[in-house]
Amino acid sequence: MHIIQRICLFFLTIAAGSLCYSQHEFTSLDEAQMFITSKLQEVSNPGKTYQHSFNFETGRTGMVTAAINSKDSKGKAQPAYSVDFFLEHIDPDKILQVSTTKELKLEIHAKRDQKLFKMLKDGKTSYTNTMSLYCSDAQIARDVKDALLYLVANSPSDKIVLYTEEDAYIWLENNMKKSYTSNKVTYDLSFSVDRSSKNKMIYNLTATDDKAQKKQMKYEFYLTDFNDASFKVMVTSGNMLSVNLLTVNNTKAITYFENGIQKSFVNKLDMAVNDAKLAEDIISVFERIKTANFDKEEIKVTKVDETTKRYWSSQDYSSSHSIGSFSSANLKNYTDKTYKLNLLYEPSLNIQYTSMNLKSDKTYLIYTNIPDLSKGIESSAGWYEVNEGSYAEKDGKLQLTTKRCYKLAYSDFGEKKPTGKEKGEVLDCKKSFGNSIYIELVLDDQSLYYNEYLRLHATCGDKKSKCVDTLMFAVSGTEVKPDEVRKKGDQQVTIIGLKRGTVTGETKLRATPSTKAAVKTYELEMGYDTETTETVQVGEMVTIIARTKSKSKVGKVEDYWYLVDIGRYSTEAWIHGQYIKLGQ
Repeated sequence: MHIIQRICLFFLTIAAGSLCYSQHEFTSLDEAQMFITSKLQEVSNPGKTYQHSFNFETGRTGMVTAAINSKDSKGKAQPAYSVDFFLEHIDPDKILQVSTTKELKLEIHAKRDQKLFKMLKDGKTSYTNTMSLYCSDAQIARDVKDALLYLVANSPSDKIVLYTEEDAYIWLENNMKKSYTSNKVTYDLSFSVDRSSKNKMIYNLTATDDKAQKKQMKYEFYLTDFNDASFKVMVTSGNMLSVNLLTVNNTKAITYFENGIQKSFVNKLDMAVNDAKLAEDIISVFERIKTANFDKEEIKVTKVDETTKRYWSSQDYSSSHSIGSFSSANLKNYTDKTYKLNLLYEPSLNIQYTSMNLKSDKTYLIYTNIPDLSKGIESSAGWYEVNEGSYAEKDGKLQLTTKRCYKLAYSDFGEKKPTGKEKGEVLDCKKSFGNSIYIELVLDDQSLYYNEYLRLHATCGDKKSKCVDTLMFAVSGTEVKPDEVRKKGDQQVTIIGLKRGTVTGETKLRATPSTKAAVKTYELEMGYDTETTETVQVGEMVTIIARTKSKSKVGKVEDYWYLVDIGRYSTEAWIHGQYIKLGQ
């Protein structure tokens, strides 16, 4: 080989070695945090030394405070500063290694280059879109970058769970009600949504100076008028953060009021905030409203109160469920049936529960049985609250149109069910299932109970009090068959088929099929009263859902562990087979 070829090969080898380095692997958040802290505690660059200290806060998920001190070559201290930031605001593609003849650093950019990093220097607060961590050599810089990427990818985040558009409106109204002071001016903020006016949004800002002079500003707008690509966090005068919204084509579609008087139409809105995370969260919620991007897993059904024991499923459907579609072809499979809210067995006494009847003539009936406990717990009196109207298939869902709501009294434990033909006392539908009602078909091949459910969405209440109901009605005839194998958590189980069982010996309820698992409590029936306990009593009735695939030994007895549903408020837990007698 010629000498020139050898020299070329030598330099190619060096180049390849500098480009192909092994990535530092981390196995826990603590390990990555400790690595960054230890490697950057003392850093030397030509003519300057740096000291980094970090505080990874547990109180606010993913929040980090980095304090940086430095000295020049003569040991003279340079101005110190600190930066507060959230790991979820870091752009993982823009953690850059930057070097000059005098310094080597990691330059960290915020997502979308927004000014989300809060810097405190010389007693003054400012916001920036980049921050720097100084390193003593290139390998440490690469390793620290790997640690940061691990933290960004694996740190838990405060995900905002929104199931419906109404949930988003409620979140905005609750979280945008703020008050803070900047430059001797106090700002009071509030936000509301006018549901009766096509969800018009109203942003109020009152500024009060140190001389008690007030300026009241109000902005009215519709989210459809905004370009979602323009949603961004900005820094206004005085180093205040704001959420900036810009209308489509700069159309002046925002109505501006000052001290109660309509002043003008504008094309831009800056909503003041005092927290970078809140600012990003507000933008996220706006974007989710515009794109109808809501969570699939629904709010758990709230179990209504009762006066005696009843048995229902506490885990209705799995997180892997999908949404089916209603059509003229399959609709007949779901009509002329009465659905009861989560009841596995018919109630034996006058208890509160909700039923729904979809009729083949395209009418519906929803009624809730409410016992009148003011006349005593054994009274047969009570009433039904009834909502009746019509339905139509639209985009694979059933859209319900309310005709009327009424109250129907009874004195026979509710034996005679409503038909929709009674007159009854007129009720305000806004305080019942009366607004925006629709039904989805839920298909679930992983539920331990049923393969199909009808999920009813409804909003209720008025301007002062809003509520959202999400009710699950199991479709009879779609019960999961006995001996079918499905999953509970990370383990496979064998379906029993919702059989009844009796507890034969005192034992504890377990969160998983193990005597080392956490103990669960439940509401023990004491006549018409209840008592919270973690020990299952002899003779207690349970609903048996599934069992483990293999037997295990507890004490001297080898048997399966059984997943059961027990108690007034439906606790799902595990009991070893030696303490259960299976019924039919």
